[in-house]
Amino acid sequence: MKRRAAVIGLGHQALEDHLPGLLASNRAELVAVCDRDPDTLRAQLDTHHVPGFTRAADLLDDVAPDFVIVAVPHHAGRAVIEECAVRGVHAPRSSGPPSGTAGRPSSTPRGRAGGGGIGDGGWERGPGGPRLAAVGGVPGCPRRARRGGGE
Repeated sequence: MKRRAAVIGLGHQALEDHLPGLLASNRAELVAVCDRDPDTLRAQLDTHHVPGFTRAADLLDDVAPDFVIVAVPHHAGRAVIEECAVRGVHAPRSSGPPSGTAGRPSSTPRGRAGGGGIGDGGWERGPGGPRLAAVGGVPGCPRRARRGGGE
């Protein structure tokens, strides 16, 4: 069973790493995207043919994804994670995939707030480049990204 995934924040990191990783996954399907810039959002809607939102709360209420990848600037991340937690939606905060280094886990601490798992996302480097290796608390997904020779 594929998990329903959304991406909140459509900057460089999301376009170059998160979206390609989700689209290549056999465990997750992209069901929605969100960005506060309507032009950026429109470009991705034309490409991915999924619902788009300019407010994270609207995406979460209308689509109810199993998890979201939060790829927003640091100053905005906490508010988005809190919106997810209130609704029980898993939300690994992206610290970005490895750039020429071994995988590293998300910088957001693990925990529970309002019934939603927070943090514990991670990346794994493989032959095809970086890919999402962990989604905090989502059944069927590894809990940690592999590091170097594996953890």
